[in-house]
Amino acid sequence: MLELPIAASGLSILASLLSIGRSVKDLMATQNLSTDQALDKFKGNASGTNAEVLAMKGSDSAIKSIVIIPGQLLDQLVSEINGCVDRQVEARKKAKNQVGKDKADRAAAVCVCSGLGSIKLHNSGKLPEGTLRDLWKAYGCN
Repeated sequence: MLELPIAASGLSILASLLSIGRSVKDLMATQNLSTDQALDKFKGNASGTNAEVLAMKGSDSAIKSIVIIPGQLLDQLVSEINGCVDRQVEARKKAKNQVGKDKADRAAAVCVCSGLGSIKLHNSGKLPEGTLRDLWKAYGCN
């Protein structure tokens, strides 16, 4: 079962993982570090939401599966997921009833599944155990 940090949604977790993955990828390139070295270095400076996400089961595997995605595509995925988070929050604020909130949540689920599908595509059709696979199940992706 996916254990979400307080006030975190699947979208914000995915956005954080993608952003962390991009930062780790940058550390690898700029400081000539291995994936493990760059991830350890990033963890040493992480705080707030990033620290919470990094403490989640399977986050290391998730990030290692993200850093293999080409940089430009990774930037695009981060942008798309952040946009989905913003749209979900705005739609829920504007919703006049539960039906409107449910519609916003369904749209967010489609966005999560799309982002996870892109990660799967670059990882031999698989998601690593832990956070990403838990999100896939929690949002009913197929």
